[in-house]
Parts: sequence; structure tokens; C-alpha cells
Amino acid sequence: MAYINRVTIMGDIAYQPELRQTSNGKPVCSLSVVTIEKRKDNEFKTFHKCSVWGAMAERCASLHAGDRVVLEGSLKTDSWEDKDTKKKVYQTKIDTFNVGFLKGESVEPERQLTQAPSEITTPDDIPF
Repeated sequence: MAYINRVTIMGDIAYQPELRQTSNGKPVCSLSVVTIEKRKDNEFKTFHKCSVWGAMAERCASLHAGDRVVLEGSLKTDSWEDKDTKKKVYQTKIDTFNVGFLKGESVEPERQLTQAPSEITTPDDIPF
């Protein structure tokens, strides 16, 4: 049986992205994307922690809070021991493999998406 671990979100950059390098010199950009769900008179904000790797990470480092993006990736849960409480801590994030820049001054104008997010999937991406 095949399993699917794929996430696509569209939202706004919540905080200035942070670019760093792994010990092997591979660039990784950490960013937070906020999505807003509106129900009746309420707004529910969800902040998604995301990691972007390689050349795409370097391009994402130029994004600013408020820039709209669409991200594709998979969910990954990291765990570690808290230094103070000595308890195991878990954090789920999106390990991102594709980023589209949707509005404003794009980091890479030729990558701006002209399709709605639901139209991004290609037949090759569908596992069945």
C-alpha cells in the first residue's frame, strides 16, 4: 500500500525568513507562513513552520513579512529533549520542496504562479 505525505498551503510570510548553512554548507531557510480561515465572524490564524533547502532556500531568504507564497512539501516531526524540563519535545513542520511567489515584488519573477493553487498538481505528481 502506498502512503502520501504531501502538504500544499497558501499564505503570507509571518516573520523575516532566517537563512543559515548546515555543517556541510547546504543552505536552509526557516520561515513561518500564516494561513487564515474565516468562519462567520471569526478568523482563525495558523502559523506553519517551514524549512526550505538548497538554491530555493537562498531565494526565500529575500522574502519579507506579508509576502504571499504557496508552498508544497511534506510533514516532518522533529523531537529533542528540553534542556530545562528534560522532557521530550515534538515539533511538526513542513519540509518544503517547492515555493511559488504570488504577489508584490517577487524574488524570482519568472516563477510567479499564474494558476490557482488547485491547478498546480500535474498528472506525474499523482501516485495512482
